[in-house]
Amino acid sequence: MGVGFLIFSNACASSSTPAGMTNLGNTCYLNAQLQCQFHIPLVRHMILKDVESGDPSGLKSVFEMLEQSNKGNRRIPANPLLLCRRLGINVYTQQDSQEFWKLLLTTELSTYLPNLVDLYQGACESYIKAQDGSNREKRREETFLDISLEVARTNNDNDCPSVLSAIKDSFGVPELLSKAEGNGWKPEKDAEPVDALKGSTLKEAGLPSILQFHLKRFNYDWQTDTMSKLNDKFEFSEVRSCK
Repeated sequence: MGVGFLIFSNACASSSTPAGMTNLGNTCYLNAQLQCQFHIPLVRHMILKDVESGDPSGLKSVFEMLEQSNKGNRRIPANPLLLCRRLGINVYTQQDSQEFWKLLLTTELSTYLPNLVDLYQGACESYIKAQDGSNREKRREETFLDISLEVARTNNDNDCPSVLSAIKDSFGVPELLSKAEGNGWKPEKDAEPVDALKGSTLKEAGLPSILQFHLKRFNYDWQTDTMSKLNDKFEFSEVRSCK
C-alpha cells in the first residue's frame, strides 16, 4: 500500500471477525479501507440498512458479504469485483487508500448517503500573521475529510514519532515566511513583503465524528530526485469509546 492510515471513531468495533476480502490484482488498498469502514458500527449500519438494494456503487454488496463471511462452517472472503466493475476501477492499478475513500464519499456516496459524508467532514482554520507589529492577518476556515501527518522525524531527539507529536507539528508549529529569504508575505496586492507566520489551528469543535489520519510514509529527496519509503516506528494509542 502506498500510504498508511488510521481511523479514530467514537464507536466500538464489532466483536465478530469477518473472513476478509479477496485481493483482485492490486486492490489491497481498497480491501483495507473498506474493512476499516465496516468495523465502524454507525457506518456499517448506514450502508447495510439505509441503502436501497439497487446500490449503484456496489458497496452494500461488499458489506453484506463481509457480514455473512463469518457465519456457518465455511468462511468465505468478500469479493469486491461488483464494486470495481460499477465504479470502473482497474483492479491492476494501485491507488492510495485515503484518496480512494474520499473520492467515493464525495462522488458516488454523496448522492444517496449525504449523512455518511458529514461523519468524516471536519474543519480547521488556516492563518497568516504579519510579524512587523501591524497586527495584519488573514484567516480562513477549511474543511477536510482526513488529516495528513508526517511520519518522518522532525527533530534530532530520540523520541519516537507518534500521532500526537505529528498533530502538534502540523497544527502547533507555524512556518516562518521570511522576507530575507524571498518568500515574505504581501498583506495587500501592492504591499511590500513582510515576515509572517503561516499555520493552521485545529479545535475540538471542528473535529468530525470519524477522524481519519493519512500517514505520509514516503519521503522525496530534492537533491537526488528520488522517493524512499519510511519504515521508522510510528506510535499511536488505541482510542475507543463505548458510549
